[in-house]
Amino acid sequence: MNNTKSLPIWPMSLLITGNVLGVGVLALPIKTGLSGFTLATISIIGIWMMMCFTALIIAKRIHPTDNLRFDIPSFFKQEIGSKIKWLVIVANLIILYGLITAYLSMVGSLVTNLLPKILHPKFIIILYFIILLFLISYGIKILRRSNMIIIICIWVSFIILIHFAKKPFNPDYLTYMDWRALPFSLPVIVSTFHFHNIIPTVCYQLNFQYKAIKRAIIQGTLIGLCINLLWITLVLGDLPVHGITHLSIIYAAAHGEPATVPLALDLHSDLFILFSMIFALFAVTASYMANGTGLLNFIRDLVSHFFKTDNTPLCFILAFAPPLIITLFDPRIFLKAINLVGGVGETILFGILPALILLKSINVLKTESSSKSVYGYLILTVSCFILIFAVLQQFLPSSY
Repeated sequence: MNNTKSLPIWPMSLLITGNVLGVGVLALPIKTGLSGFTLATISIIGIWMMMCFTALIIAKRIHPTDNLRFDIPSFFKQEIGSKIKWLVIVANLIILYGLITAYLSMVGSLVTNLLPKILHPKFIIILYFIILLFLISYGIKILRRSNMIIIICIWVSFIILIHFAKKPFNPDYLTYMDWRALPFSLPVIVSTFHFHNIIPTVCYQLNFQYKAIKRAIIQGTLIGLCINLLWITLVLGDLPVHGITHLSIIYAAAHGEPATVPLALDLHSDLFILFSMIFALFAVTASYMANGTGLLNFIRDLVSHFFKTDNTPLCFILAFAPPLIITLFDPRIFLKAINLVGGVGETILFGILPALILLKSINVLKTESSSKSVYGYLILTVSCFILIFAVLQQFLPSSY
């Protein structure tokens, strides 16, 4: 029963890495670059440790008795009770709505910046939205069957991006440091290391054996950590922070651009443009369909529970109309959306609540060692700090 050799630990590790190596990497160098390489590296490692630890808190409490449709909202209801139901619902909606909004915005920004004068950005957003709506309605089976091909395309294109990004490297750019910008980069780092929604799937695939689950989570996130550190090193060594041109990090942050846009303009390489679009479109499409399906199912459950109806057109409108409308009003909302997702939704669900669960296990249920309380209070403090600055960031200048 406890033999882990036959369990798919490495496939689950790579599944976790695939979730970490998503669209978050396109926002990571821009937001963390405002504070500088050294502070970015320290904060990325710190947030990785926190997110890894909260994932283990969740994984340890998922049991074989939980049914196959068990999800993260169900988990928090089981562990904390129905008193926080609305907090979980709102936080989950912020994550799902925010991610869909970020995906639409990023596609519009990427195509219009790298392929100028082709189409108007709002037209591209609407066109991409219609295609993805059709795929979510009829093509989710195609996505599942072609999942491995998509992952391979994402990995290959990202490796090629790294290869190109190392060419104009300037070590002097890595000496920049600004402590004032550090708190405002933390929400994006949280979003980058968010994979917690697939923890129930990982537990099920590994037969709920905690030793195997722990190994898969640590391996998968550690690979993602190394790749993200390599990526920000190259990007921050390629692009200056300040500058009046569109090649600076502060310009990209102010205009809500992903990291590949200023890099492509700096490198003047058609191949880099091609593979940056392949990476972004595949990563966004895979994530969009997965999160879009999750959003649709979540909205369907809410409509069924509160309005006692299962009206499919209504569910589609409630799920996908708000992100589209928001993106059309503000096509440059990519970084703001990622900030809101990581700093509010994910920080509440995968920072604050897991810390409260751990402290409850220590102080009330007495099922955990009291020596772990320091971790619980530390995670709770850091998460509240991130939440405050994520909310504050909505009212500060766009350069932050």
